[in-house]
Parts: sequence; C-alpha cells; structure tokens
Amino acid sequence: QYQAPLPPTGKEDGDDKKKKERVWREVPHHGHAVATIFVGSVLSYITGGAFPAAKHRVIYRESSSSSSYRSSLPSTSSSSRVAATLFVRPRPDAVLVVPPGPRCEGAKVRRNCTFGQWAARVSRNYMKAKKGGFKGGNGNGNGNTNGKKT
Repeated sequence: QYQAPLPPTGKEDGDDKKKKERVWREVPHHGHAVATIFVGSVLSYITGGAFPAAKHRVIYRESSSSSSYRSSLPSTSSSSRVAATLFVRPRPDAVLVVPPGPRCEGAKVRRNCTFGQWAARVSRNYMKAKKGGFKGGNGNGNGNTNGKKT
C-alpha cells in the first residue's frame, strides 16, 4: 500500500487547526497505463517548489489468513500494484539551474551550486536536524519544512 501525507478532505469534524494538519492517506490505485511519479528534492530545489518533493511511505500489510510471507503477498489480480523504482541523480559536478518550462517561469535557484555542493549541504543539515530530533525537510537545502533560512 502506497501512502502520502495529504491534506484533510475538509469533511472531517474538528477545529481549524486539525483541518490544516496532514495525515497519511492511501494513494489510489489507477490501473494499467497510468504511472505515479514521485519527484525528488533536487527537482523541488531547482524549480523553486513548483514540483514539490514527495513525502511517501510504502507499507506492507500481512494477510490475516496466513502468517507465511509468501502466501500473504498480493495476488496478480487486477487489484495488485506493480512498482518500479528508478533513482536519477545529476553528476556531482553538474550545475543546478532552473529547467525551461511554463511551470518554472520566475523560479530561482537560491544559490548557484553544483549537485555535489547541494547534496553535501543537505546531508549536513539532515545530520544536524537528526541530532536535534528530525522533523523532516522539503528539499530546499536547509533541512526545514517552512522554507525559511535557518
């Protein structure tokens, strides 16, 4: 089961604060000829957030009828999903620039840097945040989720 932190539908009861919180929800199954692509933090960074990095998780639910791993795998019925993972990263010396396109007009890369420099900065910020209690990140290179410099 694929899940992503999505905003509430607005149909839930509760105060305004709860309506703004994101909760993990199942990503719907679309069937054949449809691909769900999770964009990473590099594309989020170079597009100024026009294509935000996807926060997601994949969970495995064991069948209640059997404790055997093999027998609890999804069948090949029409309700099963197929996943293919491909990680694409620039070379360390590649300069990060805004890609052309209408969704990226006006987007600015905050710092001209290479992918290697950006990755090192993100790694440092991640380790700092992890020591202080990791709260997540949005791929903007500063390790926080609100887009402000720290």
